[in-house]
Amino acid sequence: MRDRVDEGNGIISVGRLKVNTQQVLGLGSAGTVVYGGELDGRPVAVKRLLLEFYDLARKELDTLVRSDDHPNIVRCFALEEDREFVYIALELCSSTLADLVESRRHPMTDSLGEPTELCLRITKDVVAGLQALHSRGIVHRDLKPVNILLTNVLAAKVSDMGLCKRLMAEQSSFHSAGPGGSSGWQAPEQLAHWLPGVNLKKNRQTRAVDVFSLGCVLYYCFTGGRHPFGNERFARDANIVKGKPNLKALAHLPLLQHLISCMLSRIPEDRPTLQAVMAHPAWWSAERQLAFLIDLSDRLEHEERDIMPHERALLNSLEASASSAIGGTGDWGDMLDASLMENLGRFRKYHTRSVRDLLRVVRNKSNHFREMPQELQERMGPQPEGFLSYFTSRFPNLLLSTWLWTMHNCSADPPLDKYFAEGSSKSYGWGYSPLRAALSEHRTLPRDPPPPPPRPDNRSPRMAWGDQDMTEDAAALPPLTMAMARSAMPVPMVVPPMPPPRLEYSMGGPLHFHEGIAIPAPPPPPRQPPPPRDPPPGFPQPRYVSQQSVQLPDQPAPPPSSISAPDTHSKEHSEDQYDGSGFEEGEPYEEEVYEEEP
Repeated sequence: MRDRVDEGNGIISVGRLKVNTQQVLGLGSAGTVVYGGELDGRPVAVKRLLLEFYDLARKELDTLVRSDDHPNIVRCFALEEDREFVYIALELCSSTLADLVESRRHPMTDSLGEPTELCLRITKDVVAGLQALHSRGIVHRDLKPVNILLTNVLAAKVSDMGLCKRLMAEQSSFHSAGPGGSSGWQAPEQLAHWLPGVNLKKNRQTRAVDVFSLGCVLYYCFTGGRHPFGNERFARDANIVKGKPNLKALAHLPLLQHLISCMLSRIPEDRPTLQAVMAHPAWWSAERQLAFLIDLSDRLEHEERDIMPHERALLNSLEASASSAIGGTGDWGDMLDASLMENLGRFRKYHTRSVRDLLRVVRNKSNHFREMPQELQERMGPQPEGFLSYFTSRFPNLLLSTWLWTMHNCSADPPLDKYFAEGSSKSYGWGYSPLRAALSEHRTLPRDPPPPPPRPDNRSPRMAWGDQDMTEDAAALPPLTMAMARSAMPVPMVVPPMPPPRLEYSMGGPLHFHEGIAIPAPPPPPRQPPPPRDPPPGFPQPRYVSQQSVQLPDQPAPPPSSISAPDTHSKEHSEDQYDGSGFEEGEPYEEEVYEEEP
């Protein structure tokens, strides 16, 4: 304990500290004041607390010392005390995030309502600082705009660790004697501390309380000062407890809306980790977003070339998400320029209701951008920003829809693994899990699709019935599926159905495949020829022949409105020529049949 020396003009000395009591930088609760001062002649911010909060000050000092090496956490230099107060010497910052947003000196959004580069940089700093605390086993518990400080160069730093909680090794949650946090920025489990009938011993808090508060802060920044649960204090806390955020202000930014909606989940276990938050495509540059769509297209093309019957469900599940990924009528050909559609037909056939083929368009036109006519290049814009915007403006949910699908199907496959945080596919913090129950009744898709519905303009559909090796199952997905999906989450997605069990014979006897795993199974009953059935319009009557040789029916010519590739496929063609079928027309398909061993 030090003696306090009054040096006049409002300046006092306590140990190595000089405090200017006439320079008030900020005010806090319970008599906390932040002054300007010096530590051994170096300008610092001095946080003064009542002596009865010495333990609180010591906790904050210990936390800051453990995190002193991170650029997005405010630094702590010293602690002094006299008979009345405790003084903490902190890194001097120029303002808070609340000051910046409310003053509007530096706009956080542009004229189109999209976040500026400054807004994205500051919010990334906040996420990085909070993630550094979590990696050190520290839960902040009181994140809000006034506790985020800004330097002279507008770099954000997380501060005010007085209410933080340190987790021991292997500990993921904790009991709290008090709720922690500030009104309007607390998670539902923190507000539950005041609710009658709540068992406080069972109301454990985790790092997820910081994720919730961070979601509120991000919405505050991206909307220029709005709160996702309303601006009236008591109504806001009630909406938090009920789990009723209002994110309509971000409706034009589906990636950010999806990210924040998941962070504000009422259930702590459904909130993503901060590592997963940083990996969300909402933070990606245009170049990275375009690279993901191209890499996914290459992965899907490889999947179809090597497709096996039990792998069909993977591609079917992607096509089942077409209503959310494509939007509108589900026909992406209606949303692209006629000049681009004409250019596409010169190289290969595209199914304009297929998500896989839409991704292939993005991939092919990006890789061969310079080979397109100059007028079409100018229409689509420069790469990568203008080119990507051409597609995202027409298909705003394409990136989010395909990213979520990839996370739960092939996120571990290179090169797609670099777009996901480790373990993100095992987390249901992205609003994906509610659909599993909704789709559980539709795990087995019908084998034969109904004819496509007539188009409003009476034109023939572009999809040729002869090429239905991948999309036939997806076309018959019950409409109830997507209706349930839309009611389950802000941005609907579809979970891949489980592959149906199948029986096959190998050299060692019968095998039973279930979910991709081969287990012994009893021999199947004798195979019976399928009953005759009416084919779709324009499709010839199939001929049923013996098992040893199955001759495929002749394929009809595609409708006049189909986009067809040239008959000749020269090696000099620079664009992808693969038409998606696994065989040539009229080629006999020999089925391997093995006899059981005696």
